[in-house]
Amino acid sequence: MKLRDEVALEINEPLISEDHTEVTIPATLTVWAKGEGKEEPFMEISMHQHLTITINPEHFSEEILQAYIVRNAVLNLVSVFREHVKYATFQMGLPPLILPAFKITPPGKENESQEGADTDAP
Repeated sequence: MKLRDEVALEINEPLISEDHTEVTIPATLTVWAKGEGKEEPFMEISMHQHLTITINPEHFSEEILQAYIVRNAVLNLVSVFREHVKYATFQMGLPPLILPAFKITPPGKENESQEGADTDAP
C-alpha cells in the first residue's frame, strides 16, 4: 500500500521573554494520509511542538536572535516533525510516511528569488 499525504504547518508568533533570555516557538503540524487512488484521508496526525531556546543576551544581539528564529528554528521544528511522522506511521504497521522537505522563505523575501530572473531564457 502506498500513502499520499497533505500537510499543513502552522508556526505561531515566537514568544520572547521580557529579559530576552528565552524564546519559545509554538508550532502545529497536521498530516492527512490517503491511500493510493483515494480522495478521502483515512488518517490524520496532528502534532504540537514548542521549541524553547535559552540564550545569553550578552552574546547575542536582538538582530541575531531574530535571524535565528526566521532561518534556523523553523527548520529545526520541521525536521523533528518529519521524524515523528515517519516513526509514528511505522509503529502503526503502515509504510513509513516520509514528509517532503519544506522550503522556508523569510518574511519579505518571497519575491527576491524572482528579481533579476531572465524570463526570456530558454
